[in-house]
Parts: sequence; C-alpha cells; structure tokens
Amino acid sequence: MKRVVGGGLALLASAALATAVFAQANSDSKETKSLVLPDLTPGEGWHEQEIRPAKGIQARAWSDPAAGCQLALFYLPVSDSVGPEPMRSSLQATMAKANLTVTDEPGDVLRITGAGITGLASLRLIELPTRSASLLACYWNEREPARCQSICQGVLQDQTKATP
Repeated sequence: MKRVVGGGLALLASAALATAVFAQANSDSKETKSLVLPDLTPGEGWHEQEIRPAKGIQARAWSDPAAGCQLALFYLPVSDSVGPEPMRSSLQATMAKANLTVTDEPGDVLRITGAGITGLASLRLIELPTRSASLLACYWNEREPARCQSICQGVLQDQTKATP
C-alpha cells in the first residue's frame, strides 16, 4: 500500500514543481507523453510512497521510515532551448525558499542540506520520446544517516536505472 508523502519529500516535490514551472514556461510542446518510470526501490524496508506532482510532471517516491531515508524521481518535459544551468538555478532558488541549501558535489551531484535533512540529488536533461528533465533526489534525517547516505550514493551512481 502506498502512503501519502509528507515532510521532506513534500519539499522536494515543490522543488520539482518550481523546476517544472520554469521548464514548462519554456516548453515547445504542449503534449506530455506518459513514461513508465523505473522501480528504484533500494532494498528491504523501503516502501513506495504516493506522490501527487503538478500537471505534466511524472513522479515516483520511496521511503524507509525506520531509517529516515527518502528517494524521489521526477520527470518533466522541457524545450530544446532549456539548458542545465537555468534548471539548476531554478532548483537552488526554490530550495532556498524552503531553507534548504544546494551545493555542488563531485560527479555532477548536488548536496541538499537544511530543515533537518541532508541529501544528494541529480538534475539531468535527457532525450526520451520528448526532451525531458530528470530530478533524482535521495535524502535522510538523523535516524540512520550513514546507512541512508550509503544507499543514496549507490542509487545516484547507478543513474542508468533512472532512464525509462
């Protein structure tokens, strides 16, 4: 059974929404094609969460409540004129409004800190049937930070699983 997302994952959903607003404002296409998003369940103890993204955004989310870990995957259409830097700037500005800081990490990974969470994220532009932006975010609270960080690093390193 899926659970309704709350807390930190809602912050990431709002960040994806803001990124989508930017992307959709620059979108050449009004049509959104449905994708089959991958199952990124990291392992035992993780459960898929219900997530309600804005129109035009496709998303899946998972959590390990006992460990305090969350994982979210968002896809949204973008125009050919949208580059990675404006997308990243939009994400950083939105996160700042939620008292979260986004900094660069090695390997095109972003670190998210603040509001009682720490996390890692990847924002990529990918070519699917239509050009899309992919936001893969994984974060944790203070319950089991070492375990969650290890899992999150593994999920981000294996980003090929995140392309439908």
